[in-house]
Amino acid sequence: MEGIHIMKLKVPFNLVQGTQPLLLSPMYSKDEKNILEYGVMHDDINLIFNTVCELLEIPEWLPYELKIACIYKIREISFGGDLTLRYKCPKCGRLTESITMLDNLLEWNSTQQLPKELSELKLKKNNLEEIFKFNISNAFEYFEGVPTPRTITDASKYAIALRSKIPSIKRTVDCKCFFCLSIRKINITNKKFIIDSLSEQTALTMIKQYNALAMNGFTKHDTDSMLPFEREVHAKLFKDRTESMTPTKEKYHGKME
Repeated sequence: MEGIHIMKLKVPFNLVQGTQPLLLSPMYSKDEKNILEYGVMHDDINLIFNTVCELLEIPEWLPYELKIACIYKIREISFGGDLTLRYKCPKCGRLTESITMLDNLLEWNSTQQLPKELSELKLKKNNLEEIFKFNISNAFEYFEGVPTPRTITDASKYAIALRSKIPSIKRTVDCKCFFCLSIRKINITNKKFIIDSLSEQTALTMIKQYNALAMNGFTKHDTDSMLPFEREVHAKLFKDRTESMTPTKEKYHGKME
């Protein structure tokens, strides 16, 4: 709701080894609803993705893959790390459901067998934004107590040492069909998949949920300020209470006899 400030929780996310963590906020109902509504109004997936990053306060200077890592981290602290996928199995052809985990997606470069003197270098600069401005010629400036390189080869070693502290993100996760147990690889760096993973609701069901909460005494600001799981719990409680108070057909006929 415009004009109303929501005090947001801040969760540290250690994105690069040896630097200050990013502080990320979970996605509140207001954010989730805005993303859903924006997706209905626009079909440009790049525009939607950039807007999602802005709404979730993802730093613009981060590389694309690490923006994805932040989005999934926000999803994890908002909903939990498990994501339910419903799809048609390409092997058995049946509609199936699979749960995949979207936590622990970062991978540090283990292919570079760095010598001990490089792997143990300590960073002098611990500001994330500065780290991502590095290039091969000045990588040595980011480490404590190292000499100025005299050759391109020396400079390259420092660049490799710095890159080893910057993770990449897994590009795929495996989903197992509930019926035939076949494995399907899902590309989790696809922008549409990323956006779709941020909510199991549609814009319409979200509006209905807001309306149901309003009918039970919650203001729009109350709902905007809820974490997704809080909103889901309240909505389920209201639904259960309504169903328990509604007479079934059998009860109604029993009273008439």
